[in-house]
Amino acid sequence: MNKDILQNYLNSFINQEDQQAFFNGLADYVAFVLEDADGERIAFDILRMKEVLLNEKTRLEEIVAEEIEVGKKVDIEMGLKPRVSNDMSDYLANRVLYSKTSPQLSEVEKKIKDGQEMAIWGAWDKIQITPDSKPDRPVKAYKPYINRVHNYLLRKFSECDSDKSILGGNIQSQAVKDAVFTMTYDSKYRKLFINGQQVRKFGMDSENSKIFEDAFNNPNQLRQITSERRAQDFVNAFGFRDRAKDLFFPTSSGDKLILNNPVSKNDLKKLSLEHITLDDLIGDIR
Repeated sequence: MNKDILQNYLNSFINQEDQQAFFNGLADYVAFVLEDADGERIAFDILRMKEVLLNEKTRLEEIVAEEIEVGKKVDIEMGLKPRVSNDMSDYLANRVLYSKTSPQLSEVEKKIKDGQEMAIWGAWDKIQITPDSKPDRPVKAYKPYINRVHNYLLRKFSECDSDKSILGGNIQSQAVKDAVFTMTYDSKYRKLFINGQQVRKFGMDSENSKIFEDAFNNPNQLRQITSERRAQDFVNAFGFRDRAKDLFFPTSSGDKLILNNPVSKNDLKKLSLEHITLDDLIGDIR
């Protein structure tokens, strides 16, 4: 994960006053995290924290229910009327009267309740916004959770980078070393090459060439486009389709564009394209 790109995603929406723009940006931020292998793993670990608590709650609830049932049977066998009715409103009273496990369950329930506001999994839950979501809180209510998650992700990604550096050296150097397809651009004649083969030529001073040059000069960085056209429209105009688009322009949504260059072995592996040839790739540029 490129932490600078993640920060750019955050900066693109966190101070937006327009509610729709804010939540669209948040949805893009979450999607970007989940599209990254490390991001997906970290998100899984976050959700696992919650899952462990929920599983423990379920386990204890089953024990408590059994203890309540046994306690009532004992009362009946002793000729006593159960002291609490079976109404759901009396559930907590039943727990206190009949279950020795009730305090443990109460402790787990408190952790879950507190965690919804204080734990990282609670914050992650609250920022799960998609383009189709209808948030029920004002923008400012989401910012503390977003900032908490963002700082957590930065810390975790730094740990991932450190681990990878120990295992395999600098990640960026490794990506260059593992490059399979490299894009080059002749700005004077506006010609685009992949592994030395010309695949495209842009018109003079066109909006397409300006947007492309900005992305090319800032590879693997989130670029925010100022245009009435969408990022996807520009990628289509560049001629990149299908596999070529997925590999070189992994992000092209709304006003956000990322040019991935060079394309590494790991990029191919992520998309199960290990066997794609240069001719295959160029065939997707038209």
